[in-house]
Amino acid sequence: MTQMRVFLAAVFTVACLTASAQLPINTKFGKPTKEEMEMTVYPADSTAEAVVLCRLTTVNYSVQTNGYLVDYHEKFRIKVLKPEGARFAQVTVPYYKNTQQNGFIGGSRFSLLAGIVSFDYSAGSFTENAWGNYTDESVEDVKAVAFNQVNGKTVKTSMKKDAITTEKIDNENFLLKFNIPEVREGTVIEYEYSIHSELFYMLRDWQPQCEIPVAYASLDMEIPCYLIFNMEERGIQRLKCRCVGGVMRYKLESDPLAKPVEINTNHYFMTGQDLKAMPEVPYVWNMQDHRAGISAELRGYSQRGASFYEFLKDWDQVDRLLLDNNYLGKQMNNHSPLREELQAAGTLTGTRQSTYSGNAALLYRQQKGISDFSPSVTDSVSFTRKGIVEGDRISICPFNTPPMPENPFSAAQRMEPVEFPFPQTEQVVVNITLPDGYTVEQKPEALSLTTTDKSVNGRLVTSVEDNRVQVLYQLNISKIEQPQANYQSLRQLFELFAEHSNDLLVVKKGGN
Repeated sequence: MTQMRVFLAAVFTVACLTASAQLPINTKFGKPTKEEMEMTVYPADSTAEAVVLCRLTTVNYSVQTNGYLVDYHEKFRIKVLKPEGARFAQVTVPYYKNTQQNGFIGGSRFSLLAGIVSFDYSAGSFTENAWGNYTDESVEDVKAVAFNQVNGKTVKTSMKKDAITTEKIDNENFLLKFNIPEVREGTVIEYEYSIHSELFYMLRDWQPQCEIPVAYASLDMEIPCYLIFNMEERGIQRLKCRCVGGVMRYKLESDPLAKPVEINTNHYFMTGQDLKAMPEVPYVWNMQDHRAGISAELRGYSQRGASFYEFLKDWDQVDRLLLDNNYLGKQMNNHSPLREELQAAGTLTGTRQSTYSGNAALLYRQQKGISDFSPSVTDSVSFTRKGIVEGDRISICPFNTPPMPENPFSAAQRMEPVEFPFPQTEQVVVNITLPDGYTVEQKPEALSLTTTDKSVNGRLVTSVEDNRVQVLYQLNISKIEQPQANYQSLRQLFELFAEHSNDLLVVKKGGN
């Protein structure tokens, strides 16, 4: 289940940090400390290939003639601890350019005329178009260096400008890329860049937690009080957050002789320490939901002496829109009867017939490029396989393809909950006809397993009647969101099914 809390505007509470700092916090860039240069293992995670020693993010607004501008400034210091950690020398920064989204806020279009904001101060009165007519971003002031120890001395290597490239994804989305030179095991990387954005109403997510551990990260963000954002804090580990009132002073470009104007602001401070590594893991809808971070969505804006213009009332409104979608919550059924014949030569022939319905049918049609819609899809595959023949015995796995070839939950521990895509039932039935004179000597091990709350259960059963053998595999998942506390139970259940769905059926000639 997604871990989150929601804050409206300036109402911020303090969250607790669950760990204490493992390293002295060094927020000064340009000269790594002796401890940082000599570090070979991150104390809080000895397996880490690299660690973010420090990340500093500032977000500031300014007022332009044609509207607001928001500036992001990022600074990173990363220590490479293992050879594979050198991949963090390759940095990609996404940005928007020449988008055609004038008047697009929070998923709804509105008249730009609604964005005319009139300020009336004793210092003077003027009229500004708060939304502006542009929606571009630019990435500037890119700097990067690598620090290495050579013969007991710290050697600094700066990145050259020709190492910076841009890539166009589509008409709106671009990537700025750069590769920091001389990065290897033991290197301390430092880089920084600024993003100048006219998309002031679409604040970028701040996601300090990532696939490697983070020793320290901070966000300093100041927003004019006229722009009211819903702030969503999320993550298993929590950030320390506070908000105070501030003041922003500026002068209009259109009237350089006018006195400076003051605007009240909401000033947010957020920090995270000793954030654990959270790489991608299977069965999680979105890792961003579980990594510590902040998202902001424009709720509305206000004008001095005017009413509040609201775009989004609350998060429950968003939840209702999502839950009303009929695509969510459908049940998947995968019934797979197999009819097979075991020949005396040890060859197994048969046909696998699988039926998919609900979301399973949708996924199958997407994978196969089938455009026609139907509530269910049936797939039939013929096959021939050779078993192991040892004298008068034949050993063979009843399943052409093991229904669970491996355990998707191989990690001994897991911080995140388990999130299945949808409720589902998978069933595979194998019917085998034995050759004349053969009897069953060994069957696949029988299993009947369930989690404590019975939301995941399954069975593996083999029955024999005369010369006919039937092997049934069935897995039922009725609850798609499994809390982290259920992980060990799930891991054990899936491990047993992965192990025994490869069990052999052994038949012997002339047995009783």
